[in-house]
Amino acid sequence: MEAKILETSRLHPSSRSQSPISTVLSILDATVVRFAPTGAIWIFDNDSPTEIVRNLKGSFIKALEAFPQWAGQLQWAPFRDNGSHGERFNRPMITYGLDSDPGVEWNVVQLDSSPASVAPEPAERASNELWIENFPQSDLMISSTKMALYDLDTFQGLPSMIVQITFLGDSGFAVAVKMAHPLADAHTLMLFMRRWASICRDELTKQDLTKDLAYPVFEPNLLDSRAAGDIDAPDGDLELISKARSLPLHRHDWWDTTAGNLAALTPSTLNSKPKDVALLQKAMMSPACPPPWETWDFSKSVTTALIHFTGDELERLKKSATGTTARVSRLDALLAHIWAAISRARSPLLQNDDEVFLDFTIGVRGRVSPALPDAFVDTDMP
Repeated sequence: MEAKILETSRLHPSSRSQSPISTVLSILDATVVRFAPTGAIWIFDNDSPTEIVRNLKGSFIKALEAFPQWAGQLQWAPFRDNGSHGERFNRPMITYGLDSDPGVEWNVVQLDSSPASVAPEPAERASNELWIENFPQSDLMISSTKMALYDLDTFQGLPSMIVQITFLGDSGFAVAVKMAHPLADAHTLMLFMRRWASICRDELTKQDLTKDLAYPVFEPNLLDSRAAGDIDAPDGDLELISKARSLPLHRHDWWDTTAGNLAALTPSTLNSKPKDVALLQKAMMSPACPPPWETWDFSKSVTTALIHFTGDELERLKKSATGTTARVSRLDALLAHIWAAISRARSPLLQNDDEVFLDFTIGVRGRVSPALPDAFVDTDMP
């Protein structure tokens, strides 16, 4: 597919605060700076894509009014020895409301393709049950711009959000969004997309349905305030640390560069370490185990497949797990089914005493007390 760039610009909210704002992000945001960007791609059939795309840009700028921080500068908060929890080493911070804000990168691209050639229709995918993807993701997000803190160091002038609108011939278009993970998880991204879509629809239909949407809440300190103990204390509470260590999770030492470590990770690994010797020594005292580098063969090619499960199939999987004492959701049952299949497929590579684990993240909005509002925008590990 041949891609032609039609427009590249940086977008900002139409109105800015009277003075710049700097907000230190939450404790959980700090844990995901090294994560891959949050992102998604939507594909639409449309007989007049040029007209709708013009509307998309204006409505995007209006939607950004409710998320002005996303046009700002993601960076590290100033570090102060023995400072508050917001002044610790490698706490991310967003500053916005300045003329120098990097803005959101906005790209419009023409692709010689059609929606159906990019991805089969949902009904076709469901009927075939298995789709071995050849999805042109790189064509639908062609920007080579690095995102702020991509290497855990560089940020000046780099955006935290990139959007690409792609014309798919004259019969449709695609909308691709990519964001720095500390600013948005999948839940937050969907809150934005619903607002953007609602504003776009209101402008086309002369309605005002966006007023019924909950306004996003950007207050990272709300999450930090739910933490137990004194999070501003110079040292951790030993009782709370013991409880945390007893949870069923893996705590890997990502500074461990023993055999098998991917060389491409080395620069960001070095950038993630404190330069202060005393601070580094204190951090290294926290117990962790080496990552299982030897189980990761980065030289192997990867095939992506989309498997369709019907509602009846999911219900049968759920019922097969009803003998357990825990409450099992359809997602729980599906993850267990897929993980068991993966483990069986890998069994020839495993020793008899090898253990296999499925690690996944969970959302905390409804799990902290008191619960955070559904409109809370942050990275809360959905």
